[in-house]
Amino acid sequence: MSKLKKFISLVSVSFFLMSMTACNNNSDMTNLALQEEVQTFAAAKSDSKDLIKKLVDRRFTFSDKNKDKKLAFDEFKGLESEHEDVMKKMFISYDKSKDNSVSYDEFLATDTANANESLKSMFAMLDQSRNKFIDSGSELDMVVEIAQQEANDSGKKVTMEEVKKDFLSYDADKDGKLTYDEFLSPELKYILMTPVDPYKNSINKNFNGISINMLVNNTKTHLKK
Repeated sequence: MSKLKKFISLVSVSFFLMSMTACNNNSDMTNLALQEEVQTFAAAKSDSKDLIKKLVDRRFTFSDKNKDKKLAFDEFKGLESEHEDVMKKMFISYDKSKDNSVSYDEFLATDTANANESLKSMFAMLDQSRNKFIDSGSELDMVVEIAQQEANDSGKKVTMEEVKKDFLSYDADKDGKLTYDEFLSPELKYILMTPVDPYKNSINKNFNGISINMLVNNTKTHLKK
């Protein structure tokens, strides 16, 4: 349990990185705006599709350095800590129109699919009993503890009881279990609440991008063991 918990914590950090724009001197997000955003996420029962779109939008904004609503390869390759040849293949897969740039719509479609794959892998890992539920026992406790840490990292202090109540408020049939769809919105909400600067990340100081593929690959590798 402890090894799995440690791994999931690292996965959560990776997922934070993929979802956040850089909160440094180049960012136009002020502390006040960030606080307001945190409050919005904490209060709202947001639709998971909307939250995933917000996550993907942040990745696109992070990459689009010249703000022309499209990504040249030099912008795109900053998203992942992969060899340039690997990034070139990824760029080609995103560039559906084959015009040597990735439009917002192209990015949204491909990145949304990647985000969904990542979340499904995370859910599968948390569902240790393989019954397609997060049970209201040790499985939910693990999710809640990670989500609490995410919220606390954002500067919003919450208790385990508050986070558990939040997650269970999405339990539509009140059976004490979370399906994937019921799990998705609160998990995304707590992830998006956490402001992480990928340039100053204490876990990996050399990481200079926001990685969805890192999360997918790490999760798949773990599930195969």
